[in-house]
Amino acid sequence: MNLVTRLANNAFLNNTKVTAIDFKGDVQALGTSAFEGCTRLKSMNLTGVLGSVATNTIPYHCFYQCSSLENINIPETILNIGEGAFYQCNKIDYLLLSDSIKSIGKNALTLTVDISKSTLPITAKVLAPKILSPTLIVSPLLTTK
Repeated sequence: MNLVTRLANNAFLNNTKVTAIDFKGDVQALGTSAFEGCTRLKSMNLTGVLGSVATNTIPYHCFYQCSSLENINIPETILNIGEGAFYQCNKIDYLLLSDSIKSIGKNALTLTVDISKSTLPITAKVLAPKILSPTLIVSPLLTTK
């Protein structure tokens, strides 16, 4: 059996058939825009993702416009969330980010993340302006439960 260890840039770009992804192996890297435009993707388990060996990052636009995405499990091995990584993932209403997160890029988490139910890491060193929406700027000390 061949195990997937890397997803190329644009690997599932605009794929409207994918509804769930569960990485159980040792995926070392997710490509830029790997799942961009997967509008039927509802559930994503990233616990088997180690992140890029060099950056431990969910890259730029990785889940951009995955408008049906409701559930995401982000492992502690992920240290950085790239710009626009979850932009326009309008159905995510809860997000738990571990204290291992060091940076969150601009427009990484937008539109309908209910911050009253979410936890943002206070250990993050870089929280870009407008991480949650085009109009909301978040303090690096924000933590809600």
